Amino acid sequence: MNFKVFHICFFFSLIFVSIPANAGKIKKGFEALEIHDYFKAKKKFTGGLKYNTSVAAYGLSKIYSLPNTPFYSKDSAYVYLELSEQTYATTKARKRLKWVNYGWTVDGILAQRRLIEDLYYQEAKSIHSIEGYTTFIKLYPRALQQQEVIATRDSMAFFQAVNANTAEAYNDFLLIYPTSLYAEIAQDNYFDSQFFEMTGDGSLASFIEFIQLNPLSPMIPYAEQEIFSIVTKPNTVEAFDIFIQTYPENHYVDSAWRQLYQAYISNYSDSILNQFKTTYPAYPFMSSLDREIEFSNSHIFPTIINNRFGFIDLYGNQIIDADYLEVTPFNEGLAVALKDGKYGVIDFEGKVHIPFKYDAISDFVDGLSLVEIGDQMGVMHRNGNLVLACEFEDLGMISDGLIYGSKNGKYGYYDAIGRSRIPEKYDDAFDFSNGIAKVKINGFQAYIDIYDVYVAQPAYAEIDVFSDSLFVFTKDGFMGLMDRLTKVVVEADFDEIGRLKEGVAIAVIDDEVVYLNKRGEIVIQDDFEVYPNFALKGEFLNGEAVAVKDEKYGRIDIKGNTVLSFKFDNIGIGETVIPFEKEGMWGVLNRSGKTLISAEYSNLFVANDTYVFATSNEGSGVMDLSGDIVVPFTYDNIELIADDMFIVRKGNVVGLYKDGAALTTIGYDSIGTFGEDFLFLSKPGELAYYDISTGRVVVTKIEESE
Repeated sequence: MNFKVFHICFFFSLIFVSIPANAGKIKKGFEALEIHDYFKAKKKFTGGLKYNTSVAAYGLSKIYSLPNTPFYSKDSAYVYLELSEQTYATTKARKRLKWVNYGWTVDGILAQRRLIEDLYYQEAKSIHSIEGYTTFIKLYPRALQQQEVIATRDSMAFFQAVNANTAEAYNDFLLIYPTSLYAEIAQDNYFDSQFFEMTGDGSLASFIEFIQLNPLSPMIPYAEQEIFSIVTKPNTVEAFDIFIQTYPENHYVDSAWRQLYQAYISNYSDSILNQFKTTYPAYPFMSSLDREIEFSNSHIFPTIINNRFGFIDLYGNQIIDADYLEVTPFNEGLAVALKDGKYGVIDFEGKVHIPFKYDAISDFVDGLSLVEIGDQMGVMHRNGNLVLACEFEDLGMISDGLIYGSKNGKYGYYDAIGRSRIPEKYDDAFDFSNGIAKVKINGFQAYIDIYDVYVAQPAYAEIDVFSDSLFVFTKDGFMGLMDRLTKVVVEADFDEIGRLKEGVAIAVIDDEVVYLNKRGEIVIQDDFEVYPNFALKGEFLNGEAVAVKDEKYGRIDIKGNTVLSFKFDNIGIGETVIPFEKEGMWGVLNRSGKTLISAEYSNLFVANDTYVFATSNEGSGVMDLSGDIVVPFTYDNIELIADDMFIVRKGNVVGLYKDGAALTTIGYDSIGTFGEDFLFLSKPGELAYYDISTGRVVVTKIEESE
């Protein structure tokens, strides 16, 4: 045998002598692992670490990751898995093939990693602490649960800051978690809290100081708004003038100008408009004022030609072509119109003021309108700019300077200039009133103020305002009273609790009507019975309320004394006169109980404490409080449309009554109001506008046929 052959033979003899001894340990280790002989498996894998590091470490990781073994240790399992993964790439290919059937592959190592990481994840979840989640995030950056853990950790930390609800707490959150999904909300809350902490006393000085100390804060507009609100609270020309002169840089100067203008022209007339123009030559919207002066004496009426709408003037002249499928009457100098399936706005000259691109536009109120594109709503200024973009599922109207809106099923609040004031975090929201608004969060109702601070904490599915400091709550179908921190002041023993009216609130307990004072104490109780519409009729009006005893109606005063005997079958609501029912017929009493109109009518109600609308056997009619006939009892239906004017209907005929006499316009099929000064009249082929002040038909337009 030559040397080369001998050398090769000797080499292979070393391989087949030395390797099986170590390789056998790996095989026996996996065989032992398969039959759950963990002691033997651990011994074999440990012995194989020196020459078969990756696969042996993989086997040991498997053993240490089994919870029901004496060797269970997540840390050891993770260490050996890291060793297996680190040495796998340097392991010879033939060895990788040799033990592939035991799961020792790239995918197998990855699966083992996911298993161990899940064990750590489950442990972190069971501890459920910010510290525990932070440790997991740091130690296991490749874990599939990484983003979920980050979100959970950040959520816990964020709501920890929310519970503290201080600028310091939100700032600490932002310093520790600057990239959190909650960072933007925390930033908003930080600015909100900082603003509230510095201006909590609501004084003018505090808002001025806030602006001086925080010139870059996004809350500056709100501070400016509060300065505006405080200075202009009297709502007088003088107050708005002082604001404009004192705070010329305030963003609400334009609003002050507009409101000064509105206050100045409260008694609207041409002379007042021109007087304003002379008095305030610096008014920044002078061109608009000039147009309004020109338009103020104009009367423009919708008309229809060939099923298209346009406008005519006082003399019947066509001033805006009939090009639209729908139009609204002019309001604030503008009219909403429909063309080619989209809504836009035209001015009184017929020019397109806002393009026809919206699916809905409401009438302008104080220069603002709700608009829709598809299913999304927004708020548009009369100049065509969107104050709030069309990206809301629901929008309210401005109240207390804020408007609620919802995106992605969550509600927040915005101000009149379109800035977010309260983040979108509520499940439902309602208009502000007297500085507070009802909201719903996590199935509970609550009240917040304009700074998003809870006035009443969320604790019950239904709550309502009772007084300045108490709230009605509902529990298991019964009502009680709680304070702002949800402390129960009056137990939930009541079937009904109304709002305070004239210092007392109607309530029902054990099927008995009682009255509570502002502290929730029963102050009137005299076996009063529940009756239809008691919540409305039973409220006090001018110191008196309707009550029922022994199934008879009467009236009581604020002390519970009887002021009208309990002898009536029914009693209506009235300030100075009172409808009453006896033996199925209705009449009218004064507050002293004297009969003004006998109970001779099957139906009766009093309008404006002036007219008595009633129904007799002959039909419906109208009387005054002396019983004198104003409109004869010959009609099917009567409607009051002015101080002394009524729309009457009999069969298919519609007409007018004024000053006790039928007007010549009777005979129209349809009559309705058009603004304050005109009536809209129509019959086949004819449209007309009736001037209420002069009693004449001022415009008539014959509808042409195509």
